[in-house]
Amino acid sequence: MTPLIDTTYGDTRILVAAIADAETEFERQLPQSVLDESRQRFRSDTRQKEWLAARILLCHALRDPAAATALAYYPTGRPYLPGMRTGISISHSQGFVGLALSQCPRVGLDVEIRTSRAMRARQSFLSDKERQAFRTDKADIFTTLWSAKEAAYKWLDRPGTVVSQFSFHSFPLADEGQLHGFLHELPLLVHYRLYADFVVTWTDCPLPGEEVAPYR
Repeated sequence: MTPLIDTTYGDTRILVAAIADAETEFERQLPQSVLDESRQRFRSDTRQKEWLAARILLCHALRDPAAATALAYYPTGRPYLPGMRTGISISHSQGFVGLALSQCPRVGLDVEIRTSRAMRARQSFLSDKERQAFRTDKADIFTTLWSAKEAAYKWLDRPGTVVSQFSFHSFPLADEGQLHGFLHELPLLVHYRLYADFVVTWTDCPLPGEEVAPYR
């Protein structure tokens, strides 16, 4: 499988691929145990394909076929790679799968299709300050905001947090940039990049006390 995107920003490598491109490799590259697990976990054919495509992408990124069985999850659902200090995050969005591998032990990635959906639903996820700051009809602004909150939520990995608690300052939308904000007293920095069909957001700042080590 050849990813649509495979690039490194600072400490984090971002890969995005079309799930349809990975489907032909499910039976050829993944062990039967992984195929069986996908069917046990999910009744939906779409969810099975998303789950399997993430493992194909991970094998590609690490150049290791055994990586398909290495992925594990904390009780909160956050993924990790046992025995490695590599931060990992996974995202799916309407036919695309994204993967982030970071020198930071904690990373959050989100991929969102560029539509007007987030703009229509903005009242459900904006903070009070954001409702005042973002008075615009630009759909990409709200898609980027929603995606940034999803990335921050995965990064924080704190049960009970809701996305409207993340609050970002107004920002000039460009092809790529950063969103600055906060969650209570915790500062937030989320990177974004717009592509033709989707927006990719990620954050890889370690929490206080967390160490940073190169992934292998």
